[in-house]
Amino acid sequence: MYTVVIADDEPVAINMVKKIIEKNRSDFQIMGSAENGEDALELIKQYKPDLVISDIRMPVIDGLTLASETRHISPDSLFILISGFRDFEYARSAIAYGVSDYLLKPITPTNLLCSIKSIVTKVDERNYQKQKMVLSDLCNGADTDNEAATRSLPYSAYYLALIRYNGLPTRFGNHPNQHSFYSAPEELISFYGRDEMEGLYFIPEESVTEDLLTLINRLGEKAFSGMSGYRTIIYSSEKYASSELPKAIQSIYHALNLSSVVGLSQTIDIAASGAFPDINLTREDTANLNNTCSYLLDNRRYNDFHTKMRSCHHAWLVEKRSQLWVEHCVNVIISIISRYSNKDEIRLSDSSLTISDIFYNSITASDLAESLIETYDILLGVGINQVTTDSNEYFDKIMKFMENHLETPLSTQDICKEFAVSQAYMSRLFRKYADMSFVQVLTKMRMERAKQIILDNPELYLKDIARMVGYEDQFYFSRVFHSYTGKSPSTWGRQECK
Repeated sequence: MYTVVIADDEPVAINMVKKIIEKNRSDFQIMGSAENGEDALELIKQYKPDLVISDIRMPVIDGLTLASETRHISPDSLFILISGFRDFEYARSAIAYGVSDYLLKPITPTNLLCSIKSIVTKVDERNYQKQKMVLSDLCNGADTDNEAATRSLPYSAYYLALIRYNGLPTRFGNHPNQHSFYSAPEELISFYGRDEMEGLYFIPEESVTEDLLTLINRLGEKAFSGMSGYRTIIYSSEKYASSELPKAIQSIYHALNLSSVVGLSQTIDIAASGAFPDINLTREDTANLNNTCSYLLDNRRYNDFHTKMRSCHHAWLVEKRSQLWVEHCVNVIISIISRYSNKDEIRLSDSSLTISDIFYNSITASDLAESLIETYDILLGVGINQVTTDSNEYFDKIMKFMENHLETPLSTQDICKEFAVSQAYMSRLFRKYADMSFVQVLTKMRMERAKQIILDNPELYLKDIARMVGYEDQFYFSRVFHSYTGKSPSTWGRQECK
């Protein structure tokens, strides 16, 4: 619902504007009207309307002064200024006062409605940008403006559901090519994703007309159609008041961190679950790893070391050890390996991004184990020598292969199979030559291809464009495109094709 205040010193003019709006725009609510600028200013202070429709000549405070004063007390209010012929050029100069449109008397329904339509587009875009800021602030623990939060999340109570595909988001800071994801403006159920593998859904209580978990699964199928790998759903069967959302969001994320297991799909209701396992290693865990690894590496029994690592990862999956717990184990193992490395330049920090990518891209515990084992071998200096494929020319071949297969559901596993190299090695190549992860490079390629397709074939349906760049679901494609460009595919196309 949009709000409007009308100001004109002629009651007949006010009534005419009211009738046009009431007859044609049921989505507008007239908050009040005034016959002079001073009374209009008081209404604006009280209601902070989305739109003010004002005559330029009024007693006490004229329309231009009203527009100027409104910028200080209600900066988001947009203005339509109405003027007679002799004031028309004067009114046009009102753009400097934040006036969005101006109309010449006598007002016609067609002209007013056309202007209102333009205003609605601006209000929607402004509200959407504010909603994105609110969601980002809420989900990242930043202070949130209460009034902005209430406007962006206006319902009295919400259910929360986090859907995460595969590994946890990288914890190595925001990369310039890493984007957040948001729901489209017209969606009732809002969501925020820290990357394209995730969505945290804000589900208004009023929108739940079926079993909550059934709804959550349906949302996931719609948003992540065609996604491969394992899926972790963290949700609450208890609803939260708007004021409770910041704390509830952090609880959801915390539960994901404590429970996400590489290769294991799970659905967890935090309102019904008990305590989560500790992600920190005990002294006994650390001692066992140290003793086992040190013994095998002291005696250079590398094959036995590989076997032991595979066995550990299988056991950790059976025990439902969280990704963060396993990461701590990997850090212990690498610190042990560093004592045996014959390469002085090897440091844990050198392999952090590669290991992060390995956890992010592995879809089974076996994938994870094999990629980590190769990383261990490289740190030890006993791995397979793949240096002959470490060149710009070789990486260009990988990029060309990806460009020629963008319409297919590419994964790191597909690329590794095609080029007969490991996932760990492939991750290092992308970090070295592209300064991005495989997923970031693939997304950039697909979005640039999509932009070119839109420019060359503006008449194509969105679902066809999505399929041409490897997305089975147009909704998922749209949200990736919006995150990448800041605009929906249709909006971007209209602006670029002018």
